[in-house]
Amino acid sequence: MKPSIVMIFTALERTKRCAHAWAHSQPEHDEALGKFIKDLDQIGFELKNSVLVKPRSRSAKHGSTPTGHMLEIIHCLMPAITFAEIISEQQPEYTVPLKRFQEEVHRVTRELDKKISPGAVSDED
Repeated sequence: MKPSIVMIFTALERTKRCAHAWAHSQPEHDEALGKFIKDLDQIGFELKNSVLVKPRSRSAKHGSTPTGHMLEIIHCLMPAITFAEIISEQQPEYTVPLKRFQEEVHRVTRELDKKISPGAVSDED
């Protein structure tokens, strides 16, 4: 299967479902997870506008929503980051928006981790 931009959006949607589930199970992290989800929405929107991908319906075939925690969120995001890397190599016209996408995903993930586990992540990470 050849990776596509749509796969990135599918992975983002799965990540957001995971974060929503975590927010429901641990309300003390609701604000941080809400911001993380909002940031992912914005990053996805910017990528969509950058590569001129038309919105497509998301597939629900990826299984049930996980209960959620930081490792699960990172696990959910890995396909999006990996697909972005592969596509940027295969389709150089998307390199700039996809690199920005990767940087922004890493940034908002670090922000979430710092809010959820203050002191556990250093600024150098």
